[in-house]
Formats: sequence, structure tokens, C-alpha cells
Amino acid sequence: MIENTIIKGDDLVQWIIKNRTGNAFKDFTAYEIASTLQKAAKEQVLGIIQDQYNTICAVVTGFRVDEEKIIYLTHVLGRGYLKILLNLFVHRYPGWTLQAKRKGRIITYNTEKLMRRIYNGR
Repeated sequence: MIENTIIKGDDLVQWIIKNRTGNAFKDFTAYEIASTLQKAAKEQVLGIIQDQYNTICAVVTGFRVDEEKIIYLTHVLGRGYLKILLNLFVHRYPGWTLQAKRKGRIITYNTEKLMRRIYNGR
């Protein structure tokens, strides 16, 4: 079940600083993180996962390319929650394509195939 709860921006920024790994928000200042979150929220490409105690578990940011129906994911932070985050965007933007940068290259995901693989474990 997806619920809306209020998260203070500073709490989210501090969680990201404490939990960032890999290239997600790498070398970003608190201001740059807050700015990225604000832009993603404005574009409606901000996903936040919380547990039953409202503790932040995962964050994803991105932007939309409306003309091409593409969601470009810029930062994914929180291992083990990818299935939920992708499901959020697939339902929010049906028929859109997901893109992300992996290992220095822009990857375009076949969204339907990706979701089948995630749910079937292949």
C-alpha cells in the first residue's frame, strides 16, 4: 500500500548523506542534494520508500522527457527496494520507458521485460 506521509526535506537530505553509496549523490553537498530532490519532486519523478515506522529506506530521483515518454533515473539509493521503486514509476507512467546511466553508458530498459525479470527472479 502506498501512503503519503510528510517528510522534512532536511531529514531526507541527512538520510541521503548518511546512506549514499556508489554514484548515488556522490560528492553532492547538502544544497545540491536538496536542489536535486526539489527538481525531481517538481517533475513528479521522486520516489521515497518508508517502512512501517516511517523510517526512510530508499530514494530515487529522475526527470521526464515528455516528448519521448522517457523517465530518466538519476539517483537510486537503497538496496533491496528496486522492485518497489520501479513498480511505482511503471504504474505512475504506464507505457513510458525507463533510462539510467550504468557503468558510464545510458541504458534504455524494456520496461515490461524488466518488470517480468524482477518479479520472476530472472
